Amino acid sequence: MIGQARFFAFGLSMVAAVLGAACGGSESSDDGSGGSDTTGSGKNTTSGDGGSTDGGGGAGGQLPDPTPLKDLHLTSTPSDAPANLAGFQAEWDQIDAQATAPGPMVLGAAAAGETQSVSASEDTLTTPWRVALLQSVSAPLAAQSIAGELTWVISADQSAPGADFFTRVYLAVWTDSVHCVLADWTEPSDTLDWGLDASAVPSEPVTLEPCDVPEGARLVLELGYTSKNENAVSRSGTLDYGGEGRVFTFSQDILFR
Repeated sequence: MIGQARFFAFGLSMVAAVLGAACGGSESSDDGSGGSDTTGSGKNTTSGDGGSTDGGGGAGGQLPDPTPLKDLHLTSTPSDAPANLAGFQAEWDQIDAQATAPGPMVLGAAAAGETQSVSASEDTLTTPWRVALLQSVSAPLAAQSIAGELTWVISADQSAPGADFFTRVYLAVWTDSVHCVLADWTEPSDTLDWGLDASAVPSEPVTLEPCDVPEGARLVLELGYTSKNENAVSRSGTLDYGGEGRVFTFSQDILFR
């Protein structure tokens, strides 16, 4: 009986040891599970921090580095112009449907789109008479100061000798309205007027009015002609855009986002 009791006690101690080990393993497993949860939590935290960083960059955090450009091209690609940019901004004497129907085009970093043309006729005795042809809008700008000079080469023609059509360029910085006017320029009368065939029309350097530009503003470029004839015969002026070789060049880098 004593032997059986000892055996029975030994068996109980073994069972207790097994149960203890099992409980310890379970606790260890729980701890491990807890560790897994902690690790998972760590992953979630890391993911959350990463998301926060990305979100911060996209929503008022770190902005992408600006892209410097000196050349901007007259493309025939429709622009995603701000919705509150309603029509031409310069003072024009004549804005026909031909100029407004296509909407603003992209003033882009590279030539783009097929060559397109826009024309408008005038037959007024009033001189000078300013006729709008095209509006182009750039990508958003980085905050910066713009100054220096602007030159360009466009392609344009007039329909008859003596029309006396001269290039007019209006360049402004747009936010919710015109923030500043960099240039409002008409080619002087003592220079050559537009030719009878579409050809390159270069410019002399035009000095820009200095402007402090806020983040996200756009450049708005408007082009047309100033008629300096004094007769009532209808004559038309045509401007090409899109394709190659229609470019505006700044003397300093312009920074874009």
